[in-house]
Amino acid sequence: MGIRAVRYDASTSIVYGAIAHISATISPDSGAACTATIDGTGPAPGNGMTRFKYYNNAGQLQTLRGGGNLHAYNVTGCGGLINNGDVLTYGSHVNIVAPSHFAVNAITSP
Repeated sequence: MGIRAVRYDASTSIVYGAIAHISATISPDSGAACTATIDGTGPAPGNGMTRFKYYNNAGQLQTLRGGGNLHAYNVTGCGGLINNGDVLTYGSHVNIVAPSHFAVNAITSP
């Protein structure tokens, strides 16, 4: 997986970019049998991508819905909730801090 900054807005201290080379698997801890591969153009390429916004002042990474290419592949046991080829989005807010003194990491250029 790779993180690529595309644009930095100095007036808001926000960085825009993409998280690339995403390839993931959905599998249960126990019980349910729903499994799937999450990727971009196919189940094996490792070219899944989603966009992000990073707030320098807060050290918060927000993945953005839309603009990515994530799809479900090799879906089994999901009862029609997820199907092969379904377009997926991933939304999250993650705080990113350096381990020493919990300092916020800042990105100031792509």
